[in-house]
Amino acid sequence: MRGCSAVFLLLHACTHPYLLDAPQDANAELIINEELITNSGQFILLDKMLVKLSKTNYKVLIFSILMTFLDVLEAICEHQNYDYIIFDGNKNFEERIDANPMIDIQEQDRAYCIGQTKLVVVYRFIVRNTIDEHVSREESIRFD
Repeated sequence: MRGCSAVFLLLHACTHPYLLDAPQDANAELIINEELITNSGQFILLDKMLVKLSKTNYKVLIFSILMTFLDVLEAICEHQNYDYIIFDGNKNFEERIDANPMIDIQEQDRAYCIGQTKLVVVYRFIVRNTIDEHVSREESIRFD
């Protein structure tokens, strides 16, 4: 991750430490185990939600501006035996990141555009005392 901005690195670290430096096996593949979940507060919460939701008919859509997040999420879904599909774009980080609280509404609208007819609930994970909280606070100020 040489040459990345400090904000970019902080967002990665805040989401999951494996996004900065993931443990790999001899074949340079991500080591898939419980630590994928337990090393990140956001993933601990996400896993608890997914365990509950997997026992229902609810579908889950997860949006992220971090492509590497999707790689770790995919490994967790495989480890937990969840059925999943990953759709990703080819935009770079700077094109994707948008400090705008309307993004949540756009993501909700996107869910309806791909055929969702039932209620969509958006959860946004924000880690206290981190870059996440700072960015969220700045978004709120700009939106008001």
